[in-house]
Amino acid sequence: MALPGGQTSALIAIPESAAEREHEARSALLEHLSEFDDWLLEELIEDREPPSDALYAISSRVLRENRIIPVLIGAASHGNGMMRLMKALRHEAPPVGVLRQRLARAGNVDENKLTAVSFHAYHRQNVGKTVLVRALGEGLRQGASLGGSGLGAVQHLANGRSNSAVVPASGDVFATVKSDHLPVPSLLTSDAVVAPPEWTEPPTPMLERILIPGSERDENKLSETLAKLSETDRGLTVLQEESTGAQLVCAQGPVHLRDLCRTLSDVFHIHVTDRTPSPIYRETIAKPSEVHYRHRKQTGGAGQFADVKLSIRPNERGRGFTFSETVKGGVVPRNYIPAVEAGAREAMEKGPLGFQVIDVGVTLYDGQYHAVDSSEHAFRTASKMGVRQALSEGSAVLMQPVFRSEIHIPSIYSGSLVQIVSALKGQVLGFDRDETAKGWDIFRALIPGSALDDLARALRSATQGIGYFSKTFDHFEELYGKEADAIVRAREEPGVAH
Repeated sequence: MALPGGQTSALIAIPESAAEREHEARSALLEHLSEFDDWLLEELIEDREPPSDALYAISSRVLRENRIIPVLIGAASHGNGMMRLMKALRHEAPPVGVLRQRLARAGNVDENKLTAVSFHAYHRQNVGKTVLVRALGEGLRQGASLGGSGLGAVQHLANGRSNSAVVPASGDVFATVKSDHLPVPSLLTSDAVVAPPEWTEPPTPMLERILIPGSERDENKLSETLAKLSETDRGLTVLQEESTGAQLVCAQGPVHLRDLCRTLSDVFHIHVTDRTPSPIYRETIAKPSEVHYRHRKQTGGAGQFADVKLSIRPNERGRGFTFSETVKGGVVPRNYIPAVEAGAREAMEKGPLGFQVIDVGVTLYDGQYHAVDSSEHAFRTASKMGVRQALSEGSAVLMQPVFRSEIHIPSIYSGSLVQIVSALKGQVLGFDRDETAKGWDIFRALIPGSALDDLARALRSATQGIGYFSKTFDHFEELYGKEADAIVRAREEPGVAH
């Protein structure tokens, strides 16, 4: 029984009302454990009560063989269950020699040189980066060489106090400050840092949010701080929103995001709000058109003159912007044609709907020039204005991004995904068994960019928080109707990507 106020737990008698349920649960546990030990199976068949020491020994062995995984429930922020966790690591987890052997084999490093492993780090106010380390050998202490540099102050986990006399024993977990050279996680020898095994890689972050600092003076500080935090948190990815340059963070979920915002506020004194990033929309045209545009401007000195005849056509999806010319007889001098192409490209930066234009071909087929007043600038201006006019006549169509998603999910939940994907206007591509994880499936689908946030929420709800997905951009597709009209109307509002 856990007591309030950080007191240690105390043993109490099981109430009679719960005795029958406890007996059933213990019998089920022993029956499951007997699948890994013939002696225990015989004891249960003969209806004999196995001694506790033997059960602990069996549990320790199968845990060491990776055949069972213990689950402990606690609350670190309140100190509940932490003592039980430490006892489990000390008495029930595989001995440190087994851990050192496995990690050395996984990291392709000499077992005799492997000294420690760093597994977590966090930042504290007025202290800085604190790294949690487990000693895999003897001799670690403040100033000792670890990871190619001197180990900083060694701290007890219980009180957080540094003491130069602290010498962690093999298997001990300790904290160290002023050891910024230690990445997390990593395998550590006295003179080198070795990359951790692949299985330490966290799932792909699913929750994307734009972080907005409370004041302008915190903008640069926020960027630097997020870069620092991402070094100690492999589950966090920091990017920039393409259209605005704002700080975009990819977190594991709402709890992870709340912890990040709390760290920014409490430790670095940066108060932020968050918003959902907008999908990157594009536009194209549905029909071809032609335009004749003449740019003429007379100033006090030399004037500006350029005359172009252009045809604009939709390209096949994914081809992008193309430019060609079929002029004959020198009606447009060859040295001005690159300027015409440059002007057409500038016009593609923003179409009539307000978004970047894609998958459009432009052909220059005729024009005129003036021997004195024509210039590269004049032809670039004429081309840009002419293409803009042609785009407005080409039946602009909004394009939304579509992502190819790989959803990793326990097989027992796979049946619910078809309905989830359909509700998000996605397309189911199929699924396969996950060869690297028994009992899991990899579900493949095409999902509109605007629905990715809803997919993350639905997936967490449907799988009790353990399903996850990765995504890669696949293509743009047309978007019509009221949804497209609403996006176009809101294109000038803050926070909407163009």
